[in-house]
Amino acid sequence: ADLAAKKVVLLRADWTRRDPAITAAIGQLGRSGVPVYVLYEAGHAPQLLPQLPTVADMRAAIARL
Repeated sequence: ADLAAKKVVLLRADWTRRDPAITAAIGQLGRSGVPVYVLYEAGHAPQLLPQLPTVADMRAAIARL
């Protein structure tokens, strides 16, 4: 999948110091720890990916955008 064509942007959150905002965001996704991989698309519910996604998982999720 062409990430630029799909306008995919990486967001990385550092939870080293247990930031409350990151903790809340992880909890809203139904997870309690990291790693958390999720795709956000405007106007749609977040797509939660497997905890250890494969290249195929990532390609399939991006193709659904």
